[in-house]
Amino acid sequence: MKWNNLEKKIYKNVMVVSAVILIAASVLFSVIFYDMLSDTIVDQLKDETHMTGKALEDAPGFTQELAELKANRFTLIQKDGTVIFVNTVDASTLENHRNRKEVIEAFEKGESDVTRRSVTLQREAIYVAVRVNDNLVVRASKSQNSVLGIFLNALPLFFVVYGVVLVAGAIISKKM
Repeated sequence: MKWNNLEKKIYKNVMVVSAVILIAASVLFSVIFYDMLSDTIVDQLKDETHMTGKALEDAPGFTQELAELKANRFTLIQKDGTVIFVNTVDASTLENHRNRKEVIEAFEKGESDVTRRSVTLQREAIYVAVRVNDNLVVRASKSQNSVLGIFLNALPLFFVVYGVVLVAGAIISKKM
């Protein structure tokens, strides 16, 4: 069966609408996944930061064990902003953290969580900071993809789904 011009236009329009819907759904799912992932990471970092703060109160030499952990980045920051310990890099190479939002809020409120671009890592990161005492904050951080990064990672799947929609649309329309 040969397609006439009207059938070709209808098929083309259906495929364009399908592509727009798939793109919109992909963006929406990327945003939803980003929010869910961020919430999970914040909860995990809060638990780890509180446990680390408690361990530092109970055993000041705990930094040796902390230095061996590499899954998350742990930083000890004094009230004046001096970084006294980081488990992933040499603390003496880091700038003063006095003006970091999460550090300010942790000293003021006892706890803070912030998502921002890491100056050191040059990536988006989630930070959770907890006040250990009047002069010390322990901060944990974890890198995270941006919404765009999550969307771009899902892009190959989008093309597969769109290809299936194209093929299915062609098969169904030829049978009609």
